[in-house]
Amino acid sequence: MSSILKVDTIQTTAGAAPTTKDLGFAAGSVIQVVSARLANNAAVNSTNEVDVMTLSITPKFASSKILLIASWALYLNGGASTERGDVLFTRGATFVAGTSSSGAGVGYFRDGSGRVKAFTTSANALDSPATTSSTTYTMKYDGYTNNSGGEFTNEGTTMTLMEIAQ
Repeated sequence: MSSILKVDTIQTTAGAAPTTKDLGFAAGSVIQVVSARLANNAAVNSTNEVDVMTLSITPKFASSKILLIASWALYLNGGASTERGDVLFTRGATFVAGTSSSGAGVGYFRDGSGRVKAFTTSANALDSPATTSSTTYTMKYDGYTNNSGGEFTNEGTTMTLMEIAQ
């Protein structure tokens, strides 16, 4: 025999909204995990910010933090004498990690050899979106010089979002 309990609101005995601790989640507990691999190789060849991949999560609690973990495999074209740029992350239009238009940040790369270059690296960031609405995070590529670019490979480019109880 199964039962279903439906309620409009849950409150503590004091009448307040329950915290994650009140509901049995200790601070630091992982509430949910969303992860994806880049669907197709993503070509980039621009000195502007270009979206590489996006991933969404709907936090269960507004007090939660989101731990963003990303790794990427980037092949750079070797046509320019200098390749320079980086990878950054946003939540909607809000900057989360990387470079906010002023200098080196997450995944910064520079090479003056003009040769073919490939590398795999990773980054992480902790964000406080303060919402229970669907929230989208985007990995972006930002080439700085010589239209540096190349291709993010789908075999090595992933993003994971973990909701962490507070």
